[in-house]
Amino acid sequence: MAEQTSELSTSAQLKSFFGQKSFVLGMLAAAVLIGFRLLFFGGDKPLWIDERASVHTACGDSSLAYRSASDLEAILEGNLSKGQLISKIFESNIQNDRANALLYDYMLSVWMQVFGTSILSCRAFSALLFLLCIPLVLHLGQKEKRFPLFLFLLLLANSLLCRYSMECRTYMLCTFFGLLASIRFQALRVRPTWSGLLLYFLLLAAAFFSHYLSVLILAWHAAVILMFGSRREKVQASLSYAVFSVLILVLILLLDSKTGFIKSILLAKQGIAERASTSIHFLPPSPLNLIKGLVQVFSQALGSSLQYLFQIRYFAVLLILPLWLILKARPFFREAGFKTWLTLPVVHALFLCVIALLSGSTTIFQLCYAMFVLPYYLVLLQKCAYSGAGAKQASVYLMQGSIVLISCADSLAYLLKH
Repeated sequence: MAEQTSELSTSAQLKSFFGQKSFVLGMLAAAVLIGFRLLFFGGDKPLWIDERASVHTACGDSSLAYRSASDLEAILEGNLSKGQLISKIFESNIQNDRANALLYDYMLSVWMQVFGTSILSCRAFSALLFLLCIPLVLHLGQKEKRFPLFLFLLLLANSLLCRYSMECRTYMLCTFFGLLASIRFQALRVRPTWSGLLLYFLLLAAAFFSHYLSVLILAWHAAVILMFGSRREKVQASLSYAVFSVLILVLILLLDSKTGFIKSILLAKQGIAERASTSIHFLPPSPLNLIKGLVQVFSQALGSSLQYLFQIRYFAVLLILPLWLILKARPFFREAGFKTWLTLPVVHALFLCVIALLSGSTTIFQLCYAMFVLPYYLVLLQKCAYSGAGAKQASVYLMQGSIVLISCADSLAYLLKH
């Protein structure tokens, strides 16, 4: 009965939070801003090679040669009329994306069947997903019943979110499913149910088949349970994650038996190695390059990298701004929740270094791969800001404003450059 009362109380709090006039007005403003950015900065810019891979795959076209919107529509309609679209998308995905982003390609295909194959239409799918991610992040980072304006502005200003909300790639979809899985994870820790657990793993699977590196979300959740969960939670989580991993492995093996799924993934690694000498992203996994990569990812995750204005050695100092807020958040440090959020950068750093070493390069530090956990860093920063030196202190407001302004400058620099 107590658990039910607590759940009802939480539900009432959420309704109160999302029913606030400030939240509704904020979301309307966000929709206008996202639409403006998409229309004026993303509507006419030609698709680049990775975007073409997604759009062509969604139409069931294995070729990456330039095609007009009318050509793509003809291919899409032809595959539909022949009843071959599902198989063609899978074959094209294997060819164009090495079996990655499967779920995104199918969902983008459905979107294109409804809204057309124009560049603006295709990119609007990511823009909509970004808009849907905003209330999910605010849910994770809400402070009592107050509208978290600082977090809201960081979401709209961050240059990575600005960029990938205007690209026909899977990153926003994977972020969306990862956030939903994290919300379910929090709910399961309060009130575990079989139906909730099933939904949680379905969301994780959706994120995984949107992009394989979303396994980082699962790694973070597992670390939280193993480090801070009760003995019962650890046993249940270990069994649940083991069953989930086995089921995913079985599914991959079934796909491999019919399509060469695993071989296509291995070919992707081989392709990276072959292009290493000419790739602008390739850096050998030396200690210095690992440190540079970590600083680049973490500074951007905290919204203050200025990556499009300065080289890394110049903007690394800007980490001082968000770190100042974190160091001032002494009350938050004493809360049990702080330990949970602190595991994120630790797990992320270990994940990046291990994958970089296994792949033989630091291509893993490309900032697009930080998208899956970037919203969580912004939540961490917001929580520290509101539990730090006091929300009424002018110094905290000044620091918050500085971070938002730097993030805005970063996004503006990206938009003007591209």
